[in-house]
Amino acid sequence: MDVDSDVVNASDIPIPIPPGKWRKGISHPKAKCILLRFSTRTDKKRPQAEKMSEYYKKYGNPNYGGK
Repeated sequence: MDVDSDVVNASDIPIPIPPGKWRKGISHPKAKCILLRFSTRTDKKRPQAEKMSEYYKKYGNPNYGGK
């Protein structure tokens, strides 16, 4: 199986999408197209992200029981 067979070039998509390496997902009758983006090393949260997060400031960290 060719790994690149599911890779889609961003210029082939008629709607605006963020940069990155995308692939087409399985077809679904309720969607024109399902796109999946491969994660990158830059997708990792920064150290101390919890302290800067507006969500965590308002609701607390759900991994530690919230507020």
